[in-house]
Amino acid sequence: MILIVIGVIGAVGLPLAVLHGIEAMIWAAAYVWLGAIDSPQDAILYSVDSMTTRGASGLTLQPNWRMMGALEAADGMLLFGISTAYIFAVMQAYWPMLSKPLMTGRHS
Repeated sequence: MILIVIGVIGAVGLPLAVLHGIEAMIWAAAYVWLGAIDSPQDAILYSVDSMTTRGASGLTLQPNWRMMGALEAADGMLLFGISTAYIFAVMQAYWPMLSKPLMTGRHS
């Protein structure tokens, strides 16, 4: 039973991680397209760093685009929170499958 739950959580978590990566790439493309960051590699690094609110890459946006970086950080916090809530909801749905064998094992 535990392997099924682990598989389900993995099947839910992996697409969420991929979607977060795609979102970071879209933000990075916007930074390059707008001229806020010159290099695509730097834009991706900045985007992932901003989305995770880590902020330690040392990269900065052009002064007139700094609010955009702050908005990405807020967006990242919200989306990671929603993703966490979704994974938690999936875990709650499968919890009875895990707890039932535990409960029956205690009473026998």
